[in-house]
Amino acid sequence: MASKKNTNNNDDQKVVVESKKINWHSGFADAMILEIRNVSGEFRTTPEFHYESKQHKIDLFIEKVGESSNESLTGLGKYFRRYTLCEFKSPRKTLTINGFSRLVSLGMQICAEDPNKKLKDIAAMFVLSHKPRGMFNKLPKEWVVEKSEPGIYIVRGIGIFTSVVVISELSEDLYKWLPIVRNNLSIKKLKTLIKEYELNQDDIVLGKLLDIILDINLDKIESKIINKGARKMQRRLITVLEQTPYGIKYFAKRDKVAIARGKTEGIAEGINKGIIRVLTRRFDTMPKKLQRQIMEVKDIDKLDELIGIAATCVSIDEFADAFN
Repeated sequence: MASKKNTNNNDDQKVVVESKKINWHSGFADAMILEIRNVSGEFRTTPEFHYESKQHKIDLFIEKVGESSNESLTGLGKYFRRYTLCEFKSPRKTLTINGFSRLVSLGMQICAEDPNKKLKDIAAMFVLSHKPRGMFNKLPKEWVVEKSEPGIYIVRGIGIFTSVVVISELSEDLYKWLPIVRNNLSIKKLKTLIKEYELNQDDIVLGKLLDIILDINLDKIESKIINKGARKMQRRLITVLEQTPYGIKYFAKRDKVAIARGKTEGIAEGINKGIIRVLTRRFDTMPKKLQRQIMEVKDIDKLDELIGIAATCVSIDEFADAFN
């Protein structure tokens, strides 16, 4: 994969800028929202929350609804407070002491500006791919790091409750969604994830997460599944992929390769039918006129564009407008 060095000295800079941009933050946010569903308490989540007085964007703002105590909560709920500021770091970013202190300071500022909020109501949570040993070593001596459970560290002595979640260390028996946001997911895990989506096709958050996970693991999917699709154990997965709004675009990429090699027979028609199938499954309806228009498209680049629209549009009418 092509890459280039980034010489910017910002705290949150990417060390390497990849030619293929992956929306890790969205994946982490969707996985976190799915994890929260398994927590015994009730929470309201707001991705990309803007705190106006500080002009600061928070990756995920988590607000506890109701009066359940922290002791009664399960899973990640034990580490939330009434208001939790959650920040994600993609694998090629590192958590610095400055970035750590900035979010903690923001939590304190929110409390200072609103007399109805107390320090005990605020928490800061960082979700990372790997343990930030360098940052831990630079913390002031009065800030003590304690390991609460595998993958979760509490930093005490700060003023607000602060935790660091390291997804590579989390117990997969306790946490189902965060551990899958990585680029080396096993074929078994991919199959489980896609089958779960097949059973919950109306789940928008799960669909978005599946889209990102497929994107992150595209090389593995192409080499182990699509190109070796004749294997019996992989046929079911290919069938499921073909039926999801988030899998069809990967087969379109495979078909582009086939076209480049001169194997064009039936490819456009297969993509046409796939787009119609996706729209029908998503919206339970498909105007015959629009079906005919889609089947008449033979340009592969145009079909590739239509695949993306079919997977993300909010209605048949939106797709039809984009098509025309």
